[in-house]
Amino acid sequence: MAKRRIRTFIEGICLTSVMVLGGCSSATAQYSDDEIKQIAEYIAYSYLKEDLGANSRLVDDQTIEDYEKDQAAWEAARKAGEEQKKSESKKNKEESSKSSNASSDSNRKKSDGATYVKSFAEFTPVYHLPEGVTLSYNGYTLCKSYSDSGNDAFALEAPAGKQLLIINFGLKNDGQAATMVDLFSKTNAISVMAGGKQYGVNKTILPNDLTTFCEEVGAGQERNLVYISEVDQSLTDGDEITLRLKNSEAFMAFELKQ
Repeated sequence: MAKRRIRTFIEGICLTSVMVLGGCSSATAQYSDDEIKQIAEYIAYSYLKEDLGANSRLVDDQTIEDYEKDQAAWEAARKAGEEQKKSESKKNKEESSKSSNASSDSNRKKSDGATYVKSFAEFTPVYHLPEGVTLSYNGYTLCKSYSDSGNDAFALEAPAGKQLLIINFGLKNDGQAATMVDLFSKTNAISVMAGGKQYGVNKTILPNDLTTFCEEVGAGQERNLVYISEVDQSLTDGDEITLRLKNSEAFMAFELKQ
């Protein structure tokens, strides 16, 4: 309805212009009502055609409405395109930041010469275990004292300002016969990197000390073994802790998780 009023208003202005111009002529122009209406419509059409890019016919209300709809659709598409560009730009920046951080982290790890592995299964080949024998990582604990299965005869106490880092493992013989497992004679240099500092792994008299373990393990049997390291009292579970093993074949590191 508003569009019809606009069009009528334009036609009214054009009609008045025709009448005024006709009155100013040196000779009185005589037009019939139909002719005046046609002239007004033509002039109104000329204005609208300029704005709408209409084809060569009289523009009606439906044409104007369709044009406005197209304009609204174009504007919506333009805004959607801008939002998509912003979203893609933000995503690209985030991915670039992640890539940069990952690259920096990778360079840091490579700088110490160790090969960092994601799973302990990648770590075990350096132990050269007998066929059918597996070694799995079972988490770690921080404590002031430790004993094998509560046996106080083999208890260890942390010195002042220190605590014990107990790294737990499960050694299992999945074979069909008893197998001798000798980890004592392995020339592996074991250490721990914790909270930015490097610590040695102690050799103890504990029966389940992995560094000195040398026993026969029966078929289907499993033994709980440990590495023990004395670390600073300030170390917490939130600090990064890695187990490092170096021998003539490799230098590997594995990040410990509880």
